[in-house]
Order: sequence, then structure tokens, then C-alpha cells
Amino acid sequence: MNDRATADLRTRIGATGERIEEALRGGAITSVRATTLQRQVEQTQASMDRLSRQQGFVSAGEFASYNRTLGAIDVELDRRGVARSYGNDALVASDSKGQARSFRYDCQNEPVAIAIPGDQLDRALDQLRLTTRCPISGTDLARGKRSQPVVGTMTPTAALQAMLNGTGLQMRSIKGGFEVLRLPR
Repeated sequence: MNDRATADLRTRIGATGERIEEALRGGAITSVRATTLQRQVEQTQASMDRLSRQQGFVSAGEFASYNRTLGAIDVELDRRGVARSYGNDALVASDSKGQARSFRYDCQNEPVAIAIPGDQLDRALDQLRLTTRCPISGTDLARGKRSQPVVGTMTPTAALQAMLNGTGLQMRSIKGGFEVLRLPR
């Protein structure tokens, strides 16, 4: 799984770099800011390459650190309305309030590359929703809880279960998506 997760992270690094270039071309960020963000992406790539060569693998903690860096860049670009690509040429752009435009749910329980750092659970669930294109209801139960990093290629069901482990919450599949529920006592 580490090789696949590393490949998925390399893909995400490339997509983030392209997004920064698009933000610069579209005037969403200055050239100085684009250079700073590109430097962060390049440092992430170099660190991952170095550790992979030295250790022969990249640890879950390192994946989480890299994903936090890329996630912070994504949040900044989201706030500036820069489109986010989710494969198959589907684009999601945020408006000035951070609301997604032109987003359609298309929840398929097929394996997908997921790289979500440990975070506040409600934020992590939102990232999972966008990554998998699966609606998730009941996310208000996640407030105040933390999630573990979820990194790798897996089905949306497996990713959501991994994210909810140890939170006192469980998931249930519903037509076209998922529902988050409290574990029975």
C-alpha cells in the first residue's frame, strides 16, 4: 500500500503545482505568492523523495505532514476561487463564501486515491465528500472530534470507516451516499 500511497501523493503534488500555475495565470495570486507556494510543493516533493530513498518507504506520519502542507495550499486556493480537479476532467470551484459551484455527486464505491490528513473530523469528512463525490449526512455529530489520517487507494466506504474509527461514530450506507451515526451504547 505504501507504494500506491506514494504514487497517489506524487499525483496530488503535481495537481497542486498545476493549480498554483492556474491561480497565477488567472490572477488569483501574485507571482511572489505563487513562487512561495511552488517552493512549498517542491520542498514537499524533495523531502518525500529523500526519505523514500533513505528508508525505502514513507511513514504514515510523513504522509500526514505532506498532506497538511498540500491541504493548506488547497484551502488557500479554494478561498481564492481556483478550480480543483478531481479526475475525469470534472472541476470544482469555490465562490467567495467557499461554497462549491458546479459540483455533482456521483458516489461510486470504487477505489479512489485518498490523501486526507488527520484534522477536525468535520473538515476531514468534507474533504472525503469532495474527493469521493459521495454525500455524507450527519456530519454535525463530528464537531469537536479528531480524525486519523486516511491515505491510500480505497473505496469511499473503507475510507469513511477508517476515518470514523475511535470517534464513537459509525457509518451507514444510504442510497447514493453515507450517513454518520452515533455508535449504540
